[in-house]
Amino acid sequence: MPIDEFFNHSTYNQIHYTNSYEYWNIKRAQYVIIAESDWIEQLSNAERTTILMAQLQCERGMTVPLSFIQNRQDVPDDYIHEGHIILQRAMWEKMSSSTKVQLLETMVYEWWDKGECKELPVNAPIFLRKFANTFGTKQGSNCLAAVLYAVTEGKCSWIIDEWIHQNTFLEKLKQCHYQNIETKTLVKGDVAVWQDTDGVIQHAAYCIGENLFFNKHGQTIFNPWKILSKSQLDKEWSQLNMLTYRVI
Repeated sequence: MPIDEFFNHSTYNQIHYTNSYEYWNIKRAQYVIIAESDWIEQLSNAERTTILMAQLQCERGMTVPLSFIQNRQDVPDDYIHEGHIILQRAMWEKMSSSTKVQLLETMVYEWWDKGECKELPVNAPIFLRKFANTFGTKQGSNCLAAVLYAVTEGKCSWIIDEWIHQNTFLEKLKQCHYQNIETKTLVKGDVAVWQDTDGVIQHAAYCIGENLFFNKHGQTIFNPWKILSKSQLDKEWSQLNMLTYRVI
C-alpha cells in the first residue's frame, strides 16, 4: 500500500495503530505491507532480514533496544538487528508472560514515565480515586479529556478515554461556567491551561487544591493519570503561557 494512502486510510489511521507504530516518527518509507501476523515467518531469512531492517531505518515504533530485555533466550535471533529487537505479533505471542511484563515495564520507565507522582489526598474528590496514579488501557486518552472528566465530577465517565480537541474542550468549560481569569494562583476546582504563542492549547490540568493537580501527559497507554504538584507542571510547561479557568 502506498504510504500516503496508508496514512489517510480510515482503518489504519485509528489511534491505536498511530500510537503503537508511532507514525509521527516514520521516515523514508514509500510503501506499507499489511499482512497476517505469521506472514513474515513464512519468508526466507534474507527476505525477513530485509523487511525487519527496514523497520529500523524507517524509525517505526515497536522496536526496542536489546538491553531492554532480560531473558535474551525469549527472542528469536531473526528478530534482533543492530542491537534492537523488532517486535512482531507472531514472535510476541510466543514470548513468556514474565518477559512481556518485564519488557513493557522497562519501556515505560525508560521512555515514557519514571513514576514520579504525589499521593492522592484523603480528602480528594471520590471520582478521582479510580484513575489517580494509574495507567489506562485505551489509546488516545489525553490531558483535555482528563480535565473534562474532572470538571464534570466524573458524571461523564466515558469522556476520560477520549481524545478531546481544543474547541470541544473550551466549549465544555464554557458549559460548566468556567471563565478565563487574570490570576496565577489556583484553587481547588480551577483548570490550568498552557498555550503556545499561536494560542494553541498544548496542555491542561485540574487543580484539586494544595497545589496538587490531576494530570495526564500524552495520549498513549504508557502515559498514566497522575497527581502532580504545581512545581512539577511548571518544570514541564514553563516555556508556555499559563491561563487560569475558574467557575464564575
